Amino acid sequence: KPLLPSRENKYAALLEDEFERLFNHEDSYLVHEYLSEYNRAFWFRDFVGTAENHGLEYVAEMQFNRPEGRVPSELYDELAKAGVTGLHAEEMVDAICYRQFRMSLLCRSDAIRTHRFLAQDLREVFVASESGDLATDWPRGKRLDGAGTNLIESYRNGEVNLRLREPVWGGMYANNPKAHSLARFEAARGGILTTPLHSLWPLDEGGQALVQRLDGSLSVDDLLNEFGKPILEYIDRLRKWGLMEPGPAD
Repeated sequence: KPLLPSRENKYAALLEDEFERLFNHEDSYLVHEYLSEYNRAFWFRDFVGTAENHGLEYVAEMQFNRPEGRVPSELYDELAKAGVTGLHAEEMVDAICYRQFRMSLLCRSDAIRTHRFLAQDLREVFVASESGDLATDWPRGKRLDGAGTNLIESYRNGEVNLRLREPVWGGMYANNPKAHSLARFEAARGGILTTPLHSLWPLDEGGQALVQRLDGSLSVDDLLNEFGKPILEYIDRLRKWGLMEPGPAD
């Protein structure tokens, strides 16, 4: 049921979408996002100006492939034709696309920069995807030969992940599986783990108990006696997401 009488009014539609966003989040998110003690809003140019006062310079957005940062490349072209460039274009894009989050990359103002696209740089990039030929390796990435501008476009469209460095993918000790200390810490305090890719990995009650016990003191047989056969599949999933300490075979 609409919260406001009509979506024909653009402001009414915007408010309705914001209300629905509020209702679909946990209380903890609302407190963090809207009720934080330090929650001042900045114009983008003010942020960049503050950075410049500290010897830094704005470069670009680091993750322009995420929904909150995805911008059609044609939009910048159209703004340039209208004489809108630089920071003014960035602020215009924020308004047009309703972009609410940024992941801005800064560098030292005296750093050497190039605006050229260097295809050879992509040879050092790890590529990962949940679809296509790379899906069997997900979430692990791999270097691809012959990658070019099409890879950048795939990243822009959210079809692939690009990484300059892969996490250390852990495994199982020969006899005593051990989860990362951070994973055990988080399991003891809640139902969500943070993966090396900064994604969230939810746990049920059984998973919480298991991860806390994966401290390297118990053998696989001990764990099977305590939790049953499904733990082998669970540990394999933890390994897949880089949540297990490396073992001798790794």
